[in-house]
Parts: sequence; C-alpha cells; structure tokens
Amino acid sequence: MPRKPTYEELEQRVKELEQSNQELRRFACSSSQELQEPLDIVTRYLQFVEARYKDRLGPDNKEFITSAVDGANRIQTLITDQLAYFRPLAPQHRQ
Repeated sequence: MPRKPTYEELEQRVKELEQSNQELRRFACSSSQELQEPLDIVTRYLQFVEARYKDRLGPDNKEFITSAVDGANRIQTLITDQLAYFRPLAPQHRQ
C-alpha cells in the first residue's frame, strides 16, 4: 500500500503547481500578444488587395479573400478571448 503524502509534501506540490500555472499564463499571454501583429498585417494586406483589385477579381478570388479575412477575424477573436481569460488570473490582477 502506497504511503500518503505528508502535509509538507502536499504544500510543496501546490507551490510547484502554482508556479507552473503562472508560467503557463505568462506564455499564453505573451504568445497571444505576439500573434496579433502578424495576423493584423495579413488581414490588412488581404483587405488592401480586395479593395485595390476588386474590379479585376473574379467571384472565386473574391470568395477566397473573404474566406481568408473571415478566418483571420476568427483567429483574432480566439486570441482576444484567450487574453481576456488569462489576464484576470495573473498575479497583478489578483487582490
């Protein structure tokens, strides 16, 4: 029969898990923020191409650009939601 961990061992494990969670939060926030800039550039470029060449684009090309912009907007929403979820969990936002 395995022995039960002591209170001190459990306390140490809780501290380790809190530290690990803090590192994961920092990574999630940092990576989300880093992804926003290139995503914005891609979205703006596609919108620019669509606006500049809209008279020359066929229906298939317009649909492709629209789908790409919609996909980029969905990714932006995911990034924004991820940041909104993790920011309140960061230590500077706790009381």
